[in-house]
Amino acid sequence: MAEGSDVNDGEMAEVRAPASVRAAASARAAAFNSVERGGGAKITEDQRWRDQR
Repeated sequence: MAEGSDVNDGEMAEVRAPASVRAAASARAAAFNSVERGGGAKITEDQRWRDQR
């Protein structure tokens, strides 16, 4: 993923999505990726708690 790059020919789907949607998807992906590496579990738990409210 090209961080901080709004225009990228290889990622047209990202370009079409609103910035807020891309930011939310990036944050969610980053949280899950860090959990896969064994860290950031608290972030995911907080997110789950917020999603259930």
